[in-house]
Amino acid sequence: ASVPLVALTAWQVLVERAHLKAGQTAFIQAGSGGVGTIAIQLAKHLGAKVVTTTGTSNVGWVKDLGADRVIDYRTERFETLVSGVDVFLDTQEGKEADKALSVIKPGGKLIGISGPLDARFAEDNDLGLLMKVVGFLMSFNLRRKAKARGVTYDFVFMRAQGEQLGRITDLIDAGAIRPVVDRVFPFEQTPEALAHVEARAEDLVVVASSLEHPAIERAVHRHGGPSRRAGLDDTGLRGLGGRPQQAGDVVGQIRGHGSPQRSLRGVSPDPYTM
Repeated sequence: ASVPLVALTAWQVLVERAHLKAGQTAFIQAGSGGVGTIAIQLAKHLGAKVVTTTGTSNVGWVKDLGADRVIDYRTERFETLVSGVDVFLDTQEGKEADKALSVIKPGGKLIGISGPLDARFAEDNDLGLLMKVVGFLMSFNLRRKAKARGVTYDFVFMRAQGEQLGRITDLIDAGAIRPVVDRVFPFEQTPEALAHVEARAEDLVVVASSLEHPAIERAVHRHGGPSRRAGLDDTGLRGLGGRPQQAGDVVGQIRGHGSPQRSLRGVSPDPYTM
């Protein structure tokens, strides 16, 4: 499943790099995305106030994840509605960095997970002097603007970390974090799954070796009604009203059944099976 990738990304941004604390305000861009759904819940678990953005059709269920304020990016401009942010999680490749900087308080942090790279990333990953210079140049303008506002900018690229994954698993088992599954694809339909990710770039996607696996069946039919499976009727885990289904049991139950999974979001040097 893709849970390890998005959950580790959220953890390494909010806990390891931002040191998010109770009472602080975290702004999570794209709250209906894979990273966003986990980051909202993790930030709330840490005691932070959470502001997020999403599309009109997702506002209700994103709020159900625990977000204190959900901004509809189709009809609202977050830079006119929010201020005093301590940690801003940028998932948009820095495209809205100027707007983000305008809502972050002095001493706050802007953390990107899709760019631009910075020198620290190259140094932490032993990429050599050339990549360190490249990272420095790529993020120079953004860091300069951030510094003028008393804000720091960091780029975080998820890395495999077993201890962190264990702590995340404990939170999932305890119900503090509930993974959200958008669609389930059989493993032989991996090309279709990748195309779906490219087209939507939002929710978690599970690629399973068999749709007859008991945990998949429970997730598909969890809420009753005509939830359907990708490859059989081209719909997947979307149930009534197209609402992505809460699938907290998928992580624990699939993990215990040995059904081989493959992640679609990112590459890890130490692949995980759930």
